[in-house]
This record gives sequence, C-alpha cells and structure tokens, in this order.
Amino acid sequence: IERLLATDTAVACCPWAYVRLGQGLTVGGRHAEIRRRGGRVALGCDSENAGDAVDILRAAALFAGLARDQDMDPFGFTAHDALAMATIEGARALGLDDRIGSLEVGKQADIVVHDTRQVQWIPLSPDPVLQLIWATDGRSVRDTMIAGSWVVRDGRCCTVDLASLADAAQERQRFLLGSREQR
Repeated sequence: IERLLATDTAVACCPWAYVRLGQGLTVGGRHAEIRRRGGRVALGCDSENAGDAVDILRAAALFAGLARDQDMDPFGFTAHDALAMATIEGARALGLDDRIGSLEVGKQADIVVHDTRQVQWIPLSPDPVLQLIWATDGRSVRDTMIAGSWVVRDGRCCTVDLASLADAAQERQRFLLGSREQR
C-alpha cells in the first residue's frame, strides 16, 4: 500500500467478480484502506462472465457493505463514499477527473436520471443518495446522457438496437457452445 500511495498508482475493485469467483475480497482486500488513505481506487463491474451484473450501483452497494463489514463499523463507509467511488473517484483513478465524474461547468455533460416513481424510491428519502446506493440499481434509470448525447431516453436505449444485439448474442453463443461440443 505504501508503494501504491507513493506512486499514486490507481487500483480497480470489481466487487461482484471478486465475490462470485471467491477471490478473497473480504479476507485480503485492502481497497477501502487504500481509498481511506487517499489512494486512487476505481469501482468497476468487470464483465458478464466474471461479475455477471454490469451495474455500478450494485457494485457500489456491495463494496460499501463489505467495507463496513470488514471494518465492523456500520458508519465507516457511507453511501456518499460509495457514490463518490462510482463517479468522481473512479474518474480520478482513470486520470479523467478534469473531464468527467462530476457535474461542473467545462466537463462533459454526463448524467443519469432515475425514475423516482419506481417502488425502490417510495417513499422518497430526505437523502436520495442513501436510496440510490442502498435501495436501487440500474433498473430505475430513465434517461442517460453522455457527453451531451442521449444514450437512454425514457427507458429506451437510443444507440443500440437491443433486439438485434440479443439475436446476435444468442447466435454467437450457439456457435461457441457448438464448437466446444465438437472438440
């Protein structure tokens, strides 16, 4: 950790992949400590074959819960800490915090809007960050804008034909699994 901090080396943590694959995150993981000491820690989701859920809010909640449990401190790592890891601290770990990670003049227009009429938002908390991290996930996303362009609008993807993508993925899976059976 001393060397990581001295060299300002960024570290990625993909908690769902670590937990799913039994890689000892709760036993040997030091990500929360590195973060507490000012290190650059990015929160990630890995890929479908390792972490299964590519949802940064689920990853943030899991990381926060495990950090609390590891320290046996229910207040040591907050929902606000988890949100920061998913946004500005992740951008900092990538060296992009001057361009992304927070809503500020001069940065890219990246924003995610959640539909707070969804059941996980009812009743609406006085601190919506608590609900965002502990109660919801990507299913309540209504709109997403990246660099000023709509990617999701009214719950529908604007950039990819999801039906065609699903068909292509199914076909590739059949091909890959078929070629495995032929071996």
